[in-house]
Amino acid sequence: MRFSIEDERAFSARRDELGEQFARWLNAQNAPGDPNDAGLLMDWKFGYADGALDTWTVAEVGEFLFGWCPRKLSADPDGCAEIPISVAAFVEFLAHTGLLARGSDLPSQMRRYCERNTARHRPPRTPQRARHRAASQRWSARWRACRRRRPALSSAS
Repeated sequence: MRFSIEDERAFSARRDELGEQFARWLNAQNAPGDPNDAGLLMDWKFGYADGALDTWTVAEVGEFLFGWCPRKLSADPDGCAEIPISVAAFVEFLAHTGLLARGSDLPSQMRRYCERNTARHRPPRTPQRARHRAASQRWSARWRACRRRRPALSSAS
């Protein structure tokens, strides 16, 4: 399952297929994980790594989680905290379905690595970030109050 950058159409079809299979597997196993996170992982592998969707190492996952994600994702830190768990589940899914290729790290190694690094993947809430969030919330509340006090503009001319 290796795709070159020229095989974007074939890659997209296979990524979507794997994502659907992964979602069904998660439901059947009652396992935590998000197929969208797996899609993000596969997109990274295709665009920034070797394009092999069936070969995964701890080193590659580390690069994805701590090299690529912090630079490219603009999501809430709490929303990103579960990405490592989804990554571990995706590798387990590949192994369980016979799709994990030789040369990959063991799913148990991947699970240990991802679980150890879940907290590290969530950036700490800094006092500066908390002050910014509080100021933003105060501004939003003032704006809503101001808008409620204004009379509605008439559209009649």
